[in-house]
Amino acid sequence: DATVNDVATHILRFCDICGVDAVALGSDFDGIKSPAKGLEDSSCYGNLYECLVKREMSTEEISKIFYGNAVRYFKEVI
Repeated sequence: DATVNDVATHILRFCDICGVDAVALGSDFDGIKSPAKGLEDSSCYGNLYECLVKREMSTEEISKIFYGNAVRYFKEVI
C-alpha cells in the first residue's frame, strides 16, 4: 500500500545514490497492480511535486526529475 510520500522517498534515495541528473519520471502506469495512493495517474503529479517541495528539493531539481533529464537524454542520445 504505497503512497505518493513513499514514491518521494524513493526518488530522494535515487538522487542520493546517483545524483539528481540521473533521475527521471515516466508516466507509464501500465503493468502495475495498484498505483501509489495519491499518485494514481500522471494527473496526480502535483501531489508528488508538493511532497518533494516539502522535502526541500529545489524547483530546479524537481524540474529536472519531472521533465528536464528526459529531454536532455533524448537530445543527447537520440
